[in-house]
Amino acid sequence: MNKKENILKVALELFASQGFDNTSTSLIAKKAEVSEGLIFRHFANKEGLLNEILEEGLIKIKPFIDLILAEKHPEKIIYLTLELPYKIISEQKEFWKLLMNLRQQNEKFRKDLNDNSFFEPLNNKINNAFKDLKFSKPKMEAETFFITLTGFGLYLIDNGDKENAYKLIKNIQLKFSK
Repeated sequence: MNKKENILKVALELFASQGFDNTSTSLIAKKAEVSEGLIFRHFANKEGLLNEILEEGLIKIKPFIDLILAEKHPEKIIYLTLELPYKIISEQKEFWKLLMNLRQQNEKFRKDLNDNSFFEPLNNKINNAFKDLKFSKPKMEAETFFITLTGFGLYLIDNGDKENAYKLIKNIQLKFSK
């Protein structure tokens, strides 16, 4: 692993565990065993470092989202989306934890994430799935669904019991089926 990759890895771990606002570049430099100046040589500032972490993380989860976007059956779309946090956390736990922490701790990021075109196709797919399933209030169902999904993601971060998590996914899937 080169120094830049190590900085990204350490920053991801620290941002995920301590929060973006509570993590200084000097702490990242210390933990990565590099100079703080090297961080600024690779990244313009702390926000630039975060943006690169987010870009890399989104690239890694894109295949999971593309699988959902390719699905035609509305119930299967809902099922696959419910499995998304489970799959991502299995491979990208620190990244998911970072997204959840940023969403809770940083209002600007929460707005940026909600406005982010990366997630817009998934949001539209879920809204349309509830319409296709003839829910009386598909937009409200989609919002409830995403709140449930966020809560499930937080549960997975806090609780490492994958067997129980999978049972919970199946139970939640039943609640959204018609």
